[in-house]
Parts: sequence; C-alpha cells; structure tokens
Amino acid sequence: MVVMDGGDLDDLCEKIINTKVNPATSSMLPPRESLSELECLRKTADWEFENDRHRLLNILCTLIRDWEGPVPKFKDVFQTEEIDWFFIESMKSENNVIEADSLFEFVMKTGYKDKPLGGKLSKLRTTPVHQAARRYFSDRSKKIRSELFEIYDNFEVNYTDDSGLSHFHVACMSGCHKAVEKFLEFGQDPNLIWEETGDTPLHMALANGHKNLIRLLLSSGADPNVANKEGLTALHVLCKRENDDGLSEIFFETIPAEGLKVDAQDVYGNAPLHFAVDNKLRVATGSLLRIGANPNLTNEDRWTPLHIICSKYDEFEFVQMLFQMDADRKMIIDARDKEGRTPLHVALALDNEETVELLLRAGADPNLANEDRWTPLHIICNIEGNNDDLLKTFFDVNDRWRQMVDVNARDMKNRTPLDVALARGNSKLIKLLLSRGADSGLADRYGSTPLHHICNIEGNDDGLLKAFFEFNDELLRTVDVNARDMEGWTPADVAFARGNSKLIKLLMARGANVSFANGDGTVQIREARAPPRLIREIEKTSLRLREIDTKDKKAALQIRNIQKELIYLKKEFMKAPKWSPSQNFLYEGAKEKKNDNFPQKKIFPYQYIFY
Repeated sequence: MVVMDGGDLDDLCEKIINTKVNPATSSMLPPRESLSELECLRKTADWEFENDRHRLLNILCTLIRDWEGPVPKFKDVFQTEEIDWFFIESMKSENNVIEADSLFEFVMKTGYKDKPLGGKLSKLRTTPVHQAARRYFSDRSKKIRSELFEIYDNFEVNYTDDSGLSHFHVACMSGCHKAVEKFLEFGQDPNLIWEETGDTPLHMALANGHKNLIRLLLSSGADPNVANKEGLTALHVLCKRENDDGLSEIFFETIPAEGLKVDAQDVYGNAPLHFAVDNKLRVATGSLLRIGANPNLTNEDRWTPLHIICSKYDEFEFVQMLFQMDADRKMIIDARDKEGRTPLHVALALDNEETVELLLRAGADPNLANEDRWTPLHIICNIEGNNDDLLKTFFDVNDRWRQMVDVNARDMKNRTPLDVALARGNSKLIKLLLSRGADSGLADRYGSTPLHHICNIEGNDDGLLKAFFEFNDELLRTVDVNARDMEGWTPADVAFARGNSKLIKLLMARGANVSFANGDGTVQIREARAPPRLIREIEKTSLRLREIDTKDKKAALQIRNIQKELIYLKKEFMKAPKWSPSQNFLYEGAKEKKNDNFPQKKIFPYQYIFY
C-alpha cells in the first residue's frame, strides 16, 4: 500500500474538492477515471489512523454529491468492514456535513450487497442497521433503514448486537414489510425479545403504528400477552398511542377476546384501560370495556380510570361515554385513591363543572372526605378567584337529587369550608355558605373563629369584614366580636397585630372590646409579635391608634400605654417572630392545599425510544 503523509492527503483532497465537473462533457468521461480517483483516495489513506478515515469519508461524500456518469463497483475499492464504518460514521454526523442519505443511495446504485467476511455467518455482529435504529427517529430515518435492508439483505442470519437488538427488530420498528416477511420465511421467531427492554417485535410495530406489520405478526403467531421489563403488553402499547388511527380495530379484529389478558398491569399498576382513558382513545376504551376490562382496577396511586379522566379539563363527553358503557353499574363512583380522593374531588379541583354535575347525578357522595378530611365543599372553597358558579351548581344538583350537604364539615384542623373561603377572601362563596347554614361562630382547633381569620388576612381592607357582618345581619345572626382563641386573642387583637386600624374601627362599631387586655384584665405585652413587614410602619400604627374615637376612658388609657411600648417593641420586632399557631395556620394551610389534588409522580413514565 502506498501511504502518504497527512499533508499530501490534504492536498489531494483539496484538489478533488475544488475540481468542478462540466455537465456538458461529464458524460464523455471514462468510467475508469472516476474509479481511479476512488482507488487513489483509498491507497493514500492509512486506515489505522482515525483522522485519515474521517478525511477520506468527507472527500468521498463530496465526490458522490458531484458524481456524473456510470457508478463504480464499491466492493472493488473498499472492504466490507470499511463500508460498514462509512455508513456508521455518516449517521453520527450532527451538522449534515456528511450526508448519510446520499451515501446510501450511491452505494445502492453500485449494486453493493453485504457479504459475510470469508463467507462465514456469525449472528453476533453490529451493523449500520443497528446504528440507524439507535441514531434516527424521524421519517427520514425509516427511509434510511429501508435502504439499508436493500444492502444488508441476508435474511437467513438475524444479525444481533450486544444489547440483543436484531435486524428483525429494526425491520419491525421501521415498517420494512418485505424484510419482515423474508425473516419470517426463514423461520424467525415472531416473539423474539430484545433483551435490553424486553420488547417483542409486536411491541415495536404497535409503538410505531405499522398496521400491515401488526396483521402479519399476529397472523404469524406473535403473542399479544408478552410483557416487557416495564410490564407493558401489546395492549398497553396500543393504548399508549395518542390517537385512534385504526390500530385498535385491526388489533381487536385479529385477536380473539378470550386470548387477551385485558387487565394485565404494568410495574406501576396501570392496565391498558388506564392508558386508553388517559389518551382519550374512544375506540380502544370502548373495545376494552366490551371485552370485559375492569373499570375499577387501580394503579399504584390507587387511581381508577374514572380518576384519570376526571383529572382532564373539559372531558365531560368522555366521562358520559364511560357511564353509558357501564350498563351493569359496575363502576365504583366513589373509589378512593391513596390520599382518600374520589373522582369527584379530582374534578372539583379542576373546576370541571359539567363533570361534577354528571358525577353527582351518577350517585357520587357530596360529603366524602379525603385523608385530610377535606370534603368536596372544602375543595370548592379553596379554588382561587371570586366565582361562585361551581358552588351554586354543587348545591343545585344535590338539592335536585335530595342529597344533604354538610356545610359545617371539619377537616383535620377543625376548619370548615367557610374558614377556607375566608382564607381565600371570596365574598361570594362566604355569602352563599352562610345562606346555606354555615356557622359563622365555629372555632377551629386553635380556637380561632371566622372573625379571627378575616382579621388575619394580610393586606386586608375592611371590605370583607363589612360584607361578613352584612351577610349575618341579613340572616339575623349574631357574631361574637370578642371571641378569644386559645391564646386569649380576640379578632381586634389580630387586627392590631396586622396594624389594620380600619378593621379595629369596624370591630369597635360592632361592640368589640379594644382594651387589649387578657381575660384576667392584665395588659398584653405581645410575645406573639407582628410580622417583620410591619417594622417600618410602627410609627404609622401609633398615629392611627390616636385617631380611634372612643369614649371608654379605660380603653383610651390602655391604648396610650401600648403606644408607650412601641419604641421598645420596634427593637423587639427585629427578632424572629413567635406567632401563635392560630395566626398563620389557615392561610398557610390553604397554600399547602392549592396543588395537592393530584399525584406528583407521573403515572405513565415509560417512553419508547423508537418512533
């Protein structure tokens, strides 16, 4: 072999690259002249050096791109392992400098066919076909794989790489129907498992939507019940697809229902019906239910298919279809997940009004609580905004079906739906709850009443408090403005701690005691200090307190005493606050509850890599 140094090879490459072929005369060029260029390139490159190999591949692709006239026989210039290397490296290019498509097409025109080295057949071999399967995931890649099977057409041997991925697998995932037929003719097992994932050829054909191949594999004995390492059967893969594109009909028409494990569960407990509902596949869902799929089967989060569809926004029609197909009333409407949530809880958290109405008409219990003892009413009252449409619908439907709703149900912290609505500052919900019998004086486990909660809302003006008093006045209900929590705090104490003189004035007008004294008559030196945000407003607070109009001499004296303490308290407020538990729990609890209605972990984590 003639070996040139790197500089000579670069000069030769540059000369060839810069040579322009005249289209008018190219047809007259002797074929041997182009072949000689290829032979010269091969001889001048030292195959042992990677840089030489890459330079050779680059110039080869340039020659191919500008090639005119008859094509040479590739195998006369390059050896089998060298051609394999060209193919594999061309598919590794990330900037399209090396065009794999052009290289494959050119080599195919030369009539090149892969032949085993020395005529020996070895099943364990990594080829460009494997590389194409791992590197490419587009329609272009499927075309490349199809072209490669024109070159690597020895179907008597199913070449397999170290992971267990075989040519037969690649043909099935790529939709190469002729190649699959050839493999099967040579006796290939239609249930051959890819050891790395546990997938069968049927898994791969289904995942990529190859209808004709699915028919071919099933008619050739492919087992639809084989599960891969994720526990997914062919039915799971079918139902993981994001659209009903006719595959369901083909599958269920080809396989007898009695031969299917319709309720097989994957490693996360999901059955095919879970996936079909999650992807809103109407045909697949209907077929599964008709052949006996269990609508109450739960996954590892104890979610039923009904939980899943109720977690989708505005899928009323799909829920309706599920109920219509459940003619025998086998579906458990109030099934609970790991956190005690029913489908009704899930639908309410998403403000799915139509779905909520449908669930209630189907018999959902309006009072069932989750593990935190939150009832549907608690969930409704925790929705952000100032809209009462969902709550009105909830009450109206239950009234029509004569179902009693417990408006004073308490959660684990003794909070009622009214407490939650107050924490959200939703005056429409508050009025509606009060009109339905909500108790405006019920205290939570810290002794805080709704008035305490109103006065504890940060940045609150007196609008909500005025509305609260007005609603109760309309209902002829008395509100205890001097109720004390477990720390002895009154609503006025809380308003003072928030520095809210508007609330204090309004409370005083309703008869509140503003002496700021404990139950035993001693003046409060507040160990439960105001939040740090009020440090800069202490002086303003003092001025506002002076404006309070009171004829109560004792109260006025107490206010002056407190004003004297402000200078001292200003320094003390710089320290870490020591709030009573009753001061923060409701607002923070509402924030905690904001996004706790669904499992944080995806219930369908498995992803196919070949599409």
